[in-house]
Amino acid sequence: MGKPVATSAPAGQTLGNDPVHTFIDAIWLEEGLSKNTLEAYRRDLTLYATWLEQHHGRAVNSTTEVDINAYFAARMEKSSRMQQSSRMQQSSRMQQSSRMQQSSRMQHAAQPQARGKQDAGKASSSNRRLTVFKRYFRWALRERII
Repeated sequence: MGKPVATSAPAGQTLGNDPVHTFIDAIWLEEGLSKNTLEAYRRDLTLYATWLEQHHGRAVNSTTEVDINAYFAARMEKSSRMQQSSRMQQSSRMQQSSRMQQSSRMQHAAQPQARGKQDAGKASSSNRRLTVFKRYFRWALRERII
């Protein structure tokens, strides 16, 4: 049997020393979480690890409370900008629709508005992120990784 190929670990790391991958494996073994939950946890932690590396030049296992607060503040700001942009687009669509209705009285129903997926602002997504961070850092402390 050949050595497994690391396909999801960051450059320069193997899956064996990637703390996110190790955590996902451990939590799956301990709690038997669903594939969707594990993927969401992996995505949340990987996004955080990438953000931490890009903004502070550190690995996830050197996280401080200030880092986590800054990350959530950045996500909230991004979510707020996305929501503001969405409201502006919706307002523009409503104005355009109003003009179209005025010029053509034949149109009786407003066109349905397309909505973009905005996971960043959902309460359930925020709660999941808080849960995964809590679980990850408890696990990392227990395993003496941090």
